[in-house]
Amino acid sequence: MAGFARVHQPAVVVTILETYCYGRAIIMGARRGHPAVRVAGVQHAPANANQMFYRFLPRELTGSDAAPLPERFLLHSSIVYDALAAAGVEAPRRCLLGAPKFEGLRIWADRRRNGRSDLVRALGLPEGARLALVVTTIFPEESQRMVGIAVAAAASTGSVLLIKPHPLGP
Repeated sequence: MAGFARVHQPAVVVTILETYCYGRAIIMGARRGHPAVRVAGVQHAPANANQMFYRFLPRELTGSDAAPLPERFLLHSSIVYDALAAAGVEAPRRCLLGAPKFEGLRIWADRRRNGRSDLVRALGLPEGARLALVVTTIFPEESQRMVGIAVAAAASTGSVLLIKPHPLGP
């Protein structure tokens, strides 16, 4: 990335908002190759409690050892928008683009908290049905194994299995 940025000197680099090594390497390489470049990070997945991608520690946001973060965060979830605000990312850096399919996750979570029976009725299931949700990954083999385990577990517990496929999955 540094070589590309040095040769082409882009004004902006848009990358996935990823704090694993991939996203950080793109940001660092772009800035190393062309220090004036601005980086926009696009949220690539919904955030959840198991993925702390968007919950930065204060030391990651400021100081000499700060994580290489984009100048602008392009977000499709108010959940992540709020998490970044709580972490101290300034409002001008957070841009909520909106995507109803992910905002719906918050609505479902609220429905579960506020009235599980509404969700069960909306799905056409009997009251008291046990629900199990499987969210697949981008990796087909891993997803297939995960769904297989979930099917067996749901059958042994009498649960209704709901599967949310990854948007890029088969």
